[in-house]
Amino acid sequence: MASLAVLQRPTLESESDSVTVSSVTPEAISFLDTTLDFKDVKNLESFTISVNGLIVNSEFSKNTQKKYYELCCSQGASLHRNLPEGIDMKFAVGAISETVDIADAIKSSNLSNS
Repeated sequence: MASLAVLQRPTLESESDSVTVSSVTPEAISFLDTTLDFKDVKNLESFTISVNGLIVNSEFSKNTQKKYYELCCSQGASLHRNLPEGIDMKFAVGAISETVDIADAIKSSNLSNS
């Protein structure tokens, strides 16, 4: 069985012992301060889509936000509220967008008995 060797890069005297981590988040995404119960959401402007404590409304077009809000209203709950903790934000945004697209397709379909 082959062994795995870990190579360490030599430290230069000019390198700092501290590591700087950027705390800059994209302008479009912000942290969620408080969570409202869906019953307290009165309109689209007060409706927040959040994933892992980050507000991701800006990841959606205004049209998709409106349709998702209407879908949540029809169910009386924020449908994204039960997403697993730690889910990838882009995956969650995609799942919400696809949910809206599927709901749209169902609404626009013309079902008839033949």
